[in-house]
Amino acid sequence: MGIVSNPNCDGNNCTSEDGDVRYYSLGGGAGLFLCHDCWDNENAYRADRVKRGADAASFPIEPWDTAVQRD
Repeated sequence: MGIVSNPNCDGNNCTSEDGDVRYYSLGGGAGLFLCHDCWDNENAYRADRVKRGADAASFPIEPWDTAVQRD
């Protein structure tokens, strides 16, 4: 089985070759367009950083449902 990649997604944890991507803000005007699976992966990474002692304000969890869809 080859690597699954959504060409519209900036992440690398895609499980589908197509589908909706949404804007994930990284702060300071930077951001990524991520598919749902990559979005969940980024939120899990941020939750883990906070669990390990990082400042929660520096690693906010972004909700998929209210994120801006890519045109």
